[in-house]
Amino acid sequence: MEMVSRKMSTYETLWNEISGGLDQTTFFAKNTTLEEKDFTEEFKSLSLDKIFTCGGLSTSLRGNWNCLHLYRDTNQGVPTILVYSDENDTILGPLGEPGRDTNYVVEPDGAPREMIHPNRLSHLMVVPNRNGIFNELLPSTIEETERLKLRMDKMREVVKMIHANLSVTSFGEMVIKKAESMGCDLNMPIQTFIAKQIVELSDEMRKERPGYILLNTDSQDYGKNMTLMLDRLSKMFDPENYSLKMFVQGPDKNTQLITHMHCFMLEPDMLPPLLKTDYVNLEMILDCKLAKFDGSPLQRTPSNPPPVDEEVEGDEDDEELQRVPSNPPAVEDDGELQRVPSNPPPVDEGFSLQRVTSVRAN
Repeated sequence: MEMVSRKMSTYETLWNEISGGLDQTTFFAKNTTLEEKDFTEEFKSLSLDKIFTCGGLSTSLRGNWNCLHLYRDTNQGVPTILVYSDENDTILGPLGEPGRDTNYVVEPDGAPREMIHPNRLSHLMVVPNRNGIFNELLPSTIEETERLKLRMDKMREVVKMIHANLSVTSFGEMVIKKAESMGCDLNMPIQTFIAKQIVELSDEMRKERPGYILLNTDSQDYGKNMTLMLDRLSKMFDPENYSLKMFVQGPDKNTQLITHMHCFMLEPDMLPPLLKTDYVNLEMILDCKLAKFDGSPLQRTPSNPPPVDEEVEGDEDDEELQRVPSNPPAVEDDGELQRVPSNPPPVDEGFSLQRVTSVRAN
């Protein structure tokens, strides 16, 4: 906690030097752009290079990607792996190698061995659709802090909804429109919809940057195997076994200028090495921000989605709630798994979305 507070204090000093007294929301809206263009000149003239120091950050365009790629795609397109969206926020599955940083180390015989966590598919990101800011480690107003708390509360509710396996109609208008564009029955359970989006990724999209690799614990890519994905999805959001962990990466680790939360379902007492070194726990950040306000109460406002009870029941017609079996039958080796190198090259986390032009949100 103290280390997080010190880091935030350092960033506050830097922010005060460049912001001209503006809060993050105002500065972001005034100085960023949705235009697909080189952002180098603006980045330097705004002195953002004093704050965002990650070597992988690119202000120049690499194809259609640079440091504002995530901002453009969440505001102008539809995520490739869409989970939830409302007027304020979008929750999505990242491309590249989701869950890569959840690898952990065991030493069964005294020799450390890196292991792949079985819940890589639980890696989700939360991106604001409006009132964008740069990063939670930078100073926030009371209103910005309230929006952070609401995003965190929303993520907790969405995890319950995924575990309950509610139909796609419960996850927002953008999800409904994408499901319709894919020919899905709107009673389709969300776990099936998530898996279907991944299974239907083209080979071209899987191979080209950022690509998509979903590894199991044996370093096999199971991103085309619907049965195995449904099996994992039915287990990994169970609160009896796993806890939701929410993080951000600091400006020194980030390749994107718009804030985005990283969420994982992990064992309650687990903190993999890379999550410890390259990420910052959002609960700690929120506590530091609240302490800075010296007890000033945050004004609670209703948040979407509505709360979901641990025990979820359908209505009499069973139209609202659709479930898949909690233990799908095991699948024999049908040739769909493909061996990939155990240490594939890292994929830049900024390549999180690919634009889907056939679907548009209101």
